This record gives sequence, C-alpha cells and structure tokens, in this order.
Amino acid sequence: MRRSEALQKVGAADAGAFAAQWAKDHPKDVTLVAFLAQQSLARKDYRAAIANYQAAIKLDPDNPVILNNLAWALAETGDPRGREYAATAYRQAPFNPNVMDTLGWAEVQGGDAKKGVELLKSASNLAPGNHDIRLHLAKGLIKTGDKAGAKKALEPLSRLRAASPARVDAEQLRSRL
Repeated sequence: MRRSEALQKVGAADAGAFAAQWAKDHPKDVTLVAFLAQQSLARKDYRAAIANYQAAIKLDPDNPVILNNLAWALAETGDPRGREYAATAYRQAPFNPNVMDTLGWAEVQGGDAKKGVELLKSASNLAPGNHDIRLHLAKGLIKTGDKAGAKKALEPLSRLRAASPARVDAEQLRSRL
C-alpha cells in the first residue's frame, strides 16, 4: 500500500501496474484493494471505487467499513443496492456515525426520508463535529418539510471559517429556506 501510494505521488507510470501485480501475487490481501478503492472514492471515480470495493468484499465480506464505503459509492451513482449494503454495514456497526450517515442519507435519497432523518440525527449526536453528517441532516430535514430544524442543524456550520466548503454549502442551503 505504501509503495503504491509513493509511486502515485511521484507520478510513476508503473504505479497501476505495481498494484495490479501485487493483487495478482497476493490474491487474499484486502488491504491494497481497499486502499485503491478509497483513493477512487476520494477522486469521485465511483465506478472504479465500486469495482475495487466489490473485490474487497469478496475477500472480507463482514467488514463494515468496506460495506459502508461500497454503499456510499453505489448510492452516489444512484444504484439502489447502496441502501442494501448500507443496511448490512449498519447491522454490523450500528453505533458508527459514518455508517449511520450512509444509511440515513441513502434512506433520505431513495427510501424513507423520515427514517433517514432519525438515523442522521443520531449520527450527528454521535459526531457533532462532522460537517458532512450535519449537511445531510439539514438536507433530510428540508426534504421532510422541517425547515426550522434544517436551519438549526446548519447554524453551527455558519460559524466555520468563511472559505470552509461546509460553510459555503450550509449558506447555500440556508439561502433557499
């Protein structure tokens, strides 16, 4: 994993070839596959992230982090399987705020918005400093018609530094309420 990352950082043309060869030589090593999936997810290359997370799930089917991240990538592409994977991750890690956020946001987007908001409230209470969860909560509250609740959820984000992406997103949401 470290070598692959170092090769990528220096722009080595063979970084991908190294990772592919490593995966071939070590077919049961989930670490590099999950790492590559995480990098794809960070770049918002959801198709590559999904492919790598699916490969990782075959190696470690009960890993809630991998399940959660696969769920997120699927949900971002509009794939309804995202909710299924999010629910599975939630059953394995019911008090993990990131897992709760993924399932709650998936429910808001394509399922039961009220159920999603309840999960997002719990996630926000467990991780009050997580700006993404707070933004998802506000969006869920807006979707359920609770504009006052959304304003309250966005309030702490308005105190962030002016250039903060979370503050910018929060101000855009507040301007539409």
